Amino acid sequence: MAALEWADSFGVDVVNSSLGYTGFNDTTMSYTYAQLDGQTALCSRGANVGASKGLLIVNSAGNEGSGPWHYIGTPADAPGVLAVAAVRPNGKRASFSSWGPTPDGRTKPDVAAQGRFTVVPAIGKYGVSRTNGTSFSSPVMAGMVAALRGAFPEASSIQLKEAIRQSGHLANAPDSSLGYGIPNFFFAYISLLEGSMIIDQNDQVYYTPIPIEKQLHLFIERHLGVTVELSVYTAQMQRCHHEVLEVKRQPIEEIRLEDIANYASGIYFLELKVGASTHWLKLVKA
Repeated sequence: MAALEWADSFGVDVVNSSLGYTGFNDTTMSYTYAQLDGQTALCSRGANVGASKGLLIVNSAGNEGSGPWHYIGTPADAPGVLAVAAVRPNGKRASFSSWGPTPDGRTKPDVAAQGRFTVVPAIGKYGVSRTNGTSFSSPVMAGMVAALRGAFPEASSIQLKEAIRQSGHLANAPDSSLGYGIPNFFFAYISLLEGSMIIDQNDQVYYTPIPIEKQLHLFIERHLGVTVELSVYTAQMQRCHHEVLEVKRQPIEEIRLEDIANYASGIYFLELKVGASTHWLKLVKA
């Protein structure tokens, strides 16, 4: 708690804590599983206060998955904490990674990152090595969280955490092993944009039909160069924008339609011609 207060006084945005507390030498201070409600442990209460002030706290879920304790520790149980489980390089759960849920039924851990054979700085020499533990999956996650925070400095910690959770590969069916799963930070990124859509390599279109105020972000997922023809029409089918773009030879190309900020509020239609495919999408200008 003292460390969080000190960090907050310097304007820190993201905190990694590879610590967890369950048992103490003085057993009268130890916690039971029933106390993992996110509100009992002193460190969990402190983490919740930090989160309420805007700190995004990333915490190791714990390494007790195959031990007698089995469950996560504190402050990983706190609602304000992004608790991180460990997976192997193949994305499967590491056996030592601690389990949830919390006794009050909340999904914990929240997400997962590589904690088995994780690349870390070598001790005592210049170089790198590999090691195991949620103590390493948590800072891996925190580094990505910091990058997302840098991209959206005005977003709240609650918005960022929710975007990260919902981008996980288990988001449709979170469990007590890996929570919402391994996040896809590209999906988290585009979910926080004002308006975005993706055309994948199979010419499938994914987009969020939310009102747009200033700009539209279009992502073309291609490994080969392709021509994109983009047209915008009013509800009366009068064309108000047209451009032809050559997509570069890179995995993901971002195209921004910024003059939409000058459009009047209402319904518009976007025509996209990508190679031999044509897509029609509805846009709502707020």
